[in-house]
Amino acid sequence: MNYKRLVLIGISLSECALAIFLGYRLYHTIVQRQNVLGVSDVTSLKKEYLIFPQGASYSAFYEPKPNVDETNEFSWASGSATYTINADGLNERFDYPVQKTPHAYRIIALGDSFTFGHYVNTADNWTEVLEDQLNSHNPCPDVRKYEVLNLGVRGYDLDFAAERFRVRGQKYNPDLVIWFINNHHFTAVRELITRR
Repeated sequence: MNYKRLVLIGISLSECALAIFLGYRLYHTIVQRQNVLGVSDVTSLKKEYLIFPQGASYSAFYEPKPNVDETNEFSWASGSATYTINADGLNERFDYPVQKTPHAYRIIALGDSFTFGHYVNTADNWTEVLEDQLNSHNPCPDVRKYEVLNLGVRGYDLDFAAERFRVRGQKYNPDLVIWFINNHHFTAVRELITRR
């Protein structure tokens, strides 16, 4: 075997590993700075659109205020998005009864702004599209109706998403929970920087 070739392969693999490591560190640093300084998630949260429920496990725990239409303008794309918050504080077109109807299949989506549908009108976020697709192309003959409830909230980390399910979601008795997790959910900075 050609030793020069092995050395070159080893150097190439080392360079690839270093590039991946540096890329990950750069991404992680940017995400941490954005969350800590409030660049990505917190700046778009307005206190008048939030509630701080009593009995939550975290003093800084917040949820969207129920029965509100919030318009979020973003200059970086010269656009805006309107979020329709239903009677239970979910970014949803509809109010869902707590009791499931017979032959309904209920899905709850947990997460942060990606799940919430930040920068996207409520009707266009992925949870609404999933619900529409499942209902129009029903893959299960035993199910008559699919419900996808969006419990995502901008700026949430793992602890806040779990608390949101405890406070708001478990009463809906879901058949499936989809939890969108990012690596920055493990930093738990929300509890440190969010104040009432």
